[in-house]
Amino acid sequence: MKRFFASFTALVLSLNVLLGSVSQVSATIPTDLASLALWMQGDNFNDGTNVWSDSSTHARHTTSGTASDGPLLNGHKAVHFGGADALIVPAFAFEPSADGTVFVVYGNVANTAGTFFSKYNGGAIVGWDFHISATGIVRGRIADNGGGNFLKPDDANDTSDATFHFASAVYDAQGPMTGQVDLRVDGNLTTDSMPTGTRASDQAGVVESIGGIGPTLALAERKLTGDIWELIVFTEALSGTDRAGIEAYLQNKYAPIPEPSTAMLMGLGALGLIARSKRKRNR
Repeated sequence: MKRFFASFTALVLSLNVLLGSVSQVSATIPTDLASLALWMQGDNFNDGTNVWSDSSTHARHTTSGTASDGPLLNGHKAVHFGGADALIVPAFAFEPSADGTVFVVYGNVANTAGTFFSKYNGGAIVGWDFHISATGIVRGRIADNGGGNFLKPDDANDTSDATFHFASAVYDAQGPMTGQVDLRVDGNLTTDSMPTGTRASDQAGVVESIGGIGPTLALAERKLTGDIWELIVFTEALSGTDRAGIEAYLQNKYAPIPEPSTAMLMGLGALGLIARSKRKRNR
C-alpha cells in the first residue's frame, strides 16, 4: 500500500508539471520589443485632466480631447469615449508606407461607426485607420490623403456589442503578400487580406488620434462610442511569434485562462483522500 501511495503521489506531481507546462502562456511585454511606439493602458488615464499617459519610453501622452473613466475588466480600467471627441497623440513615424502593428482591447461599442486609432489631417484619413462599423465590423486599412484609395482586408465580424474583444492589424509592405493588412479579431484571421487600391505617400508630422478622427466635435467623423482598455502600436510588422506573445500578454491581463493543472491536482488529491479513507476502513 505504501508503494501505491508513493506511486500515486509521483503521478500527481508529474501530471501537475506536465499540465502546467502545456497551459503556461509565453507572454511578451510590449516594452520587450524595440519597435514599441505607443502603449496606452486604461489604468493610466486621468479622468480629471483627460491625459492618457503613454507607458512606452517615448512618453507620447495625449495632448487634447476628452474621455472618461470606463468599466473595469479583471480589475483594469477602460477609457470611455462618448461619441463626441477623440484623444490626440503627438505625431510619430507611423506613415502610410511604413510597416506597423496595432493591438486594441475594446468593448461595449454602440451601433455607430467608431475609430480606435487613426491619423488626422483636417478630417481626412492619411494613413493608418483602425475602426469598427455601425454593424460591428472591424476594419483596418492604409489610406491616402483623401481616404479614397486604400489597402484593406475583408471585414472581420465582431461577435457582440456588449462584451470585450482583442483585435490586431499588421501591415507588412515587404511581406509575401505586398501591402497585406493582416487583421484578426479574438485571434481569428479574416478570410481574405488582399489589398485594394494603392498606398499613399508619407504624411510626416500628422498627429494620431484615439477614439475618432479629429480633435473637435466639428470634425466628428467616426467618433467612437465605446470603451478601450488598451492600445499598443509598433512601428514594424511583428513576426507571428511576437504577435502571439502580445496576444498572450493581453489574454493573461484581461481574461486569464485558469491553469488546468490546478483543477487536475485537486481532482487527484480528492482521489487520494478516497483511497486513504478506504485503506482505513479495510484495516
